Formats: sequence, C-alpha cells, structure tokens
Amino acid sequence: MSTLRRLVRALGLQALAGLAVWTIIASVAANTDTAALDLVTMLLLFGQLVIVPLGLLLVQPAGRGGRLADALARGGRFLFRIGAVAAIAALAIPRGELSAAVAAGYLLPALLVAASATLRVRAMRSPSDAATVAAGAFLAAGALLFVLHRQDVAFAGFPELAVQLTSVHLHFVGFGLMLMAGALARRSPRLGGAAVGLLVAGVPASAIGMLVHPAVEVAGAVAVTAGLAALAVGAFQMLHRPGVPGDARRLLLLVSLATSLLVGAAAVASTVGARSVDVGSMARIHGGFAAIGVVFIGLVGWRLADGR
Repeated sequence: MSTLRRLVRALGLQALAGLAVWTIIASVAANTDTAALDLVTMLLLFGQLVIVPLGLLLVQPAGRGGRLADALARGGRFLFRIGAVAAIAALAIPRGELSAAVAAGYLLPALLVAASATLRVRAMRSPSDAATVAAGAFLAAGALLFVLHRQDVAFAGFPELAVQLTSVHLHFVGFGLMLMAGALARRSPRLGGAAVGLLVAGVPASAIGMLVHPAVEVAGAVAVTAGLAALAVGAFQMLHRPGVPGDARRLLLLVSLATSLLVGAAAVASTVGARSVDVGSMARIHGGFAAIGVVFIGLVGWRLADGR
C-alpha cells in the first residue's frame, strides 16, 4: 500500500473532509479582515472539524458488555458530521441565543461520546481505558464552552476570550493529546499510564487555575508539560521499535516529538515567567504549533502505528 493511501486511511474520510473545509475557511479568513474568524476561532474550528473525528478513530471498542457504549460512540461519530456543519453555521451568525442554539448541534454528539465514556468507567482496567473516559468528558466540556461562548456568556469571572481559549485547550489537550496518551499506554503501560495521569490532573487544573490561584494554573501547566514529555519519550521509543518501519509513521512521530519540545518550553515560559507575552503571540506560537505540530501530526502518526 502506498504511503499516500496509508495516510488517507489513517485520517479517515470524515477528518479528511473536515481538513478540506477548514482549509477553505482559513483561506477566506486570511484574505478578509473579520474578527469572527480570528486565530483562536480558527484553531477551535480545526479541532472541531479535524481533531475530533480523527481522535475518535483511536478509541478502542469497549469489548464484551460494552455494546451500548460502542453504539453511543458510533452514534456520536456519525452525528459529528452534522455537528461540524452546526459549528460552521454558528460562526456565521452573530453571537447570541440563535448562534448558541445552532452550536448545540455540535454539543449533542459530544454528549453522546461522553455518555459512552461514562459507561466504560466500571470496566476500566488499564490507563488506556482511563484515557478514553477522560477524553470523552473533556470533549463534552469543550463543546459546552463553545455553546456558551456563542451565546456571549461570561460566567464566574471568566472573560470572553478565556471561555474560547479553554474550549480550544479541552479539544486539543484534553481530547486529542489524551487519546495519544491512551495509544501510548497500549504499548507501554507504565509510560503511557504516567502520561494519562499527568494529563488527567493537569488539563482541568490549567483550565480553572486562573479563577482559583495562579499557583494552580502553574501546577496544571507543569503537569501537562510533563505528560507531553512522557508522550515525547514514548514517540522516541516507537521510532526504534522494529514493528514501526522507516516510513511516514516514523517521520510523523519524529515531527510530533520535536514540536512537543518547543510547545512544552513555551507553555512553561508563558505560565511561569513570561506574563508579559501577549495572548496573540502565545496563540500563534503555543496554540498553532501544538494544534498542528503536536496533536494533529501526532494523532496521524499514532493512527498509522495503531494498525487498525
């Protein structure tokens, strides 16, 4: 099978179609001066159209006794096709109740995936199972924040931009990176388990730390960075396994590994010592590199290594 064909199969038609649509919207955004399609919005849309359907392909079947969980997951995967359209349509409507109502079409499949993850709790036997459960919960939380942002709601002291950034954080780190940790845990339970545990602790801490105390935010960022480091070590190990041939999957895992070092350094610097760096610059450096270089490329690499 050719490398191109393997990449297409790893992406899946749903994520591939989402990538094509996102590219068109990004081209429009680059050539128009509109706040409705700013960088943070485009990052979130990339997560919704590409990362979510791609990540769902890494979710393992629940096995015996998990027929309902599997059915809910399949239903959520199918309805995300409608949810993607709803997310795009919500952006075309001025923020308010109508935009939020349309955005709810994206929340519904996310809730199905979260319900599927909840049904797996009793059957959890490995860090990989825990990663699937956590990823479903974080995805639903990110989708809910997307709806609240479209409704133009500020709550509990969260400024408008923080709501949107937290949704981005949950889509990429809470969902995409968590599923990568789960894929690693299926090959290296100790290292993958460490990555899953660090992300489970760090994702919510870094998201709510700004409301509680700066120390909580710093602790969350450090935990996420440590989880990212564990994933980088896992990717490095995969590069030297005989079962991983020297083709596209090696290159993708290598790119994800190298980019994760840059993103991890940027995350620690922005949280601990570089408060003067503006949000726009950090979104371009940290958010952009993390979204494309670490999560997207990493998910494709782990899909190729997954072999299903």
